Amino acid sequence: MEHKRVKSPVLTSDTPTYLVVNPHSRTGSDAYPTLVRRLSKTLNLVGHFLPDSREELRDVISAGLERGVIRFCVGGGDGTLSLAANTLAHTSGVLATVPLGTGNTFALNLGLELGAHAVESLRFDGPVEAFDLGEVQTATGQRLFLNGALLGITEQLVRLLTPEAKRTLGWGAWPIHVHQALKASAPFQVHLEYLGHHLSYRTRQLVVAKGRHLAGPIFSTPEAHHQDGQLHVFSLGTHDWWSLVRVSSLLLAGRHINDRAAHYCVAPEMHISTEPPLAIDLDGDLYSNTPTVFRVQREALWVLRGMSLKNGSVAPNAPGRRSPEESRYF
Repeated sequence: MEHKRVKSPVLTSDTPTYLVVNPHSRTGSDAYPTLVRRLSKTLNLVGHFLPDSREELRDVISAGLERGVIRFCVGGGDGTLSLAANTLAHTSGVLATVPLGTGNTFALNLGLELGAHAVESLRFDGPVEAFDLGEVQTATGQRLFLNGALLGITEQLVRLLTPEAKRTLGWGAWPIHVHQALKASAPFQVHLEYLGHHLSYRTRQLVVAKGRHLAGPIFSTPEAHHQDGQLHVFSLGTHDWWSLVRVSSLLLAGRHINDRAAHYCVAPEMHISTEPPLAIDLDGDLYSNTPTVFRVQREALWVLRGMSLKNGSVAPNAPGRRSPEESRYF
């Protein structure tokens, strides 16, 4: 489906603004009072909310758009931001990221400062840029994603990483549960079609990346970014454990795409099926099952860029058991 690009919004201190914070994110509840006080002094804050569910978050943003709100300061982790992006896509609403989660992958893609002083150092006055989003289409529906879609080991990992575990342990929750996820995950067959090519291989983990960062500070590929119009797809080795360990180690070093066992490919659209069918991890949230079509929605989301950058300058445009439908963030 083709979408007409919405004219670029212009932000000023008078621009109608909502603050929407996920109280279940790692630091959401603690940061909320500070954010309300600060934004009330510097911006035209016409509403501030602590939505208790994914449905309430969508409703709050939709109501804001109908009310003429342009700037949406959204606080939480990647799941929260992904839900907000699905509502703001192809509208005049601008996503302003407030990193309050555990991994904060999208915030890292923007070059935002993380840690104790992140909230105090955020700026909300621009520039605004159009970002691509990933789209996944399955037999049960369609959804957009910010950072990436994962198949394989991560399905079990997402089920194990409850919001409570992430709030309590932070990044420490990952290594604690990785061993359990590995034991519960078997190799699977991938059938991938793109640009007239057809690949078929066995692996334990498949990655469909949209942004440069895959999880926290781990790069998907050095070439990937949110304005390149491409999906970057690779596997973490083949079916054997040694291949998984080797390619995963190369991933941490940023050299995995040169390994034959990574099966790296790039295209704006991918048709992927697996044997057996697998749940899809979209930005840390399990959604539907394969087979699926992945594609890029170009310039689908207005994003506030250049806030609290680590180097103090604006980031460059270039390369820069729950059911599967349930969110792990509420």
